[in-house]
Amino acid sequence: MRISVVIVTMGGSRLLDRCLAELASGATKPEEVVLVDQSPGASGSGMPTLAEAGIAFQRISIPPTGVSPARNQ
Repeated sequence: MRISVVIVTMGGSRLLDRCLAELASGATKPEEVVLVDQSPGASGSGMPTLAEAGIAFQRISIPPTGVSPARNQ
C-alpha cells in the first residue's frame, strides 16, 4: 500500500518540524510527503529528517490563499 501525506501550512515551522519528525520515526512511514507552504520565505525545514528516513519530500510554495484553496494545489 502506498501512503502519501499532504500538509498545508502557513507560518507553522515549529509544529511542522515536529510533525515531520514524527512521520519519519513512525512504524509505518509514508512513501512521500507533499508540503503546500503558504509562508513567506519558506525554508527547507524537515527535508534532512525525511531524507534520512527514505521518504520523498516535495515542497510547493504558494501565496497565502487559505487552507481550502491550498489543499487543491
